[in-house]
Amino acid sequence: MFIFFGLVAVCGCYYIYADQITPPAILVGSILGCVNMAIMLVNNIRDINTDSLADKKTIAVRIGEQRAKQIYRLLIILPFAGYVFGWLFIWFPMNIMGFFLIPV
Repeated sequence: MFIFFGLVAVCGCYYIYADQITPPAILVGSILGCVNMAIMLVNNIRDINTDSLADKKTIAVRIGEQRAKQIYRLLIILPFAGYVFGWLFIWFPMNIMGFFLIPV
C-alpha cells in the first residue's frame, strides 16, 4: 500500500512530467503512502472482531488491536512530521498548506 499508492503513484506521475525524481516527490509520495496505510489500517481495526471469527489474517488481527492502534497513531503523525521535514530541509512551496491540516 505504501509503495504503490504512495511512492509509485506520486513519483511515477512526477517522472512522466519532469523526467526526473526529486526528493520533494519522494517526500510527498511517502506522506501520501502513510495516509493511505492509515485509512486501510483503521478499516482493519474496525473489522478486527469479524475478521477474527472469519479466520481472516489481516494485519490488525495478526498484531492485535492495541498494536494496530499504536501503528495507526504513528501513521497519522508521520505525514505532519514529513511536512515539517520538507519545510525545514527541502522547502517546496506548497508544503505550507499541510500545516492547515493539523488538528487543533
